[in-house]
Amino acid sequence: MTNDNSRQIGVVTDVTAELLTAKLYSKRREDVPNSAGHDHASTGRVGSYLLVKQGDSRILAMVERSYQAADRQGQAAYLVRLTPLGEIGEEGEFNRGVSHFPTRGAGLFEVSQDDLHAIFSRHSEVSYKIGRLTSFEDIDVYM
Repeated sequence: MTNDNSRQIGVVTDVTAELLTAKLYSKRREDVPNSAGHDHASTGRVGSYLLVKQGDSRILAMVERSYQAADRQGQAAYLVRLTPLGEIGEEGEFNRGVSHFPTRGAGLFEVSQDDLHAIFSRHSEVSYKIGRLTSFEDIDVYM
């Protein structure tokens, strides 16, 4: 699963039972480095996937909202609202649902296309194909 050397692109600023909010490090969302193999999906785009890491906990989350707000100094801050989908175990297995929520300050990272393929094709041999990811049309989703 995602390399520990992957570049951190933001930090979690707010946590609820349903949503996470994170601030992207870049001054402009479009400037956030895109190093995880995202050919046509920009970082922070609604429908894209990001990884929240804190200690040994890794949570896959989907971007539900991307917006700009002023920070305390009146400067533009680029924020994303995330829906946590599940946790990624030590062996790289994806489990739906979150039992260990992060706290403020957790790191926000990109998820590689290879990682998404591994997560969403996990049941491909015993399940039904229900479609494709909107942010990566070459990744099939199985149920």
